[in-house]
Amino acid sequence: MQAQHVTFVIATYKRVEALKCTLQSIQLQDHEDWTALVIGDCCGDETYETIRSFGESRFRYYNFPERFGEQSGPNSVGLALATGDFISFLNHDDLLLRDHLVYSLDQMKAHGTDFFIGESANATSLQRDEDGAFVPVFTAILPAEKEMRCLIHRDPLVFDPSSFWLVRTPYAKTVGPWRRATDLWRTSLRDWIMRAWRLGGKFSFGNRITGLRFCTHNLRNGAPLYSNTTPEHDYMIERFKTESPEEIRRFLHQQIEEASKQTPIQRQRTTPTFRALPLWVYLRNILAEGYLRLGIDPVNLINQLFGRPKGKLLDQITRRRTGENLLKMQDLSALARAPDTYRIL
Repeated sequence: MQAQHVTFVIATYKRVEALKCTLQSIQLQDHEDWTALVIGDCCGDETYETIRSFGESRFRYYNFPERFGEQSGPNSVGLALATGDFISFLNHDDLLLRDHLVYSLDQMKAHGTDFFIGESANATSLQRDEDGAFVPVFTAILPAEKEMRCLIHRDPLVFDPSSFWLVRTPYAKTVGPWRRATDLWRTSLRDWIMRAWRLGGKFSFGNRITGLRFCTHNLRNGAPLYSNTTPEHDYMIERFKTESPEEIRRFLHQQIEEASKQTPIQRQRTTPTFRALPLWVYLRNILAEGYLRLGIDPVNLINQLFGRPKGKLLDQITRRRTGENLLKMQDLSALARAPDTYRIL
């Protein structure tokens, strides 16, 4: 039987409680042939203690000696370290249902794909159950569209997050390191998947929810957002331990169906939409061909024309999440040459 070793790359900073749940969701996977590389962006001792407490030999922890400031650095180092057959860039606050890897690998084998994009349920609000526990309310299935040409759209959240992608490791290494946000008008994530798309490999999409994405930290008062706890992660992990993936999916679909019954105004606040108007589809296809054939990204052209600074979008996100400005990022060349120097576990 062909080997199917998966390397998880998890960039992390500060969100230790969420990270603990994410690591638990990896341990619960039915497919057990994996390694998780946790790449800390100059994290404190609490991150080390959390990972060490698992006593899991498949968890490896590296920690930057200086703050990089965003996920492109940790993801690039993790990509360089990856040795398995497949790679997953898993966010430190997303969760995987226990059949995520089995399903994703089966789909890749069935379709002969290089790059798989899985379905996830998106939590955008909270409620309390009868015991007073915070329950995440899932309102939509992502991605909203399953057409690679949607990447040309300027919306930064198309096929975001990367947590539910699975990529053949040789293909991912051919795409190359993630580019720094300070050098881009797009996000680093969008830039990387667009380069992967232009490389010409085969892409496929899942048709079963196997992951959970949480936007619920945005609902809490105070800043920065990463200072807030997220008990909704604990709530879902406890359900993962006692319920099957099918039972979890029934719960998710029930919530999403209830969200679909809201008024248009309410739904607009909680559910991402994508306007596939005929004129836009025609224009999108032309722009997509321009990118695939010539590497011309219209978003880059427009931003350059108007003299907009690179990295502005992620700078705004970083200030909201951590209270910091997007940093002048450190040179990772020394780290890339000797990554084991920074291995903690």
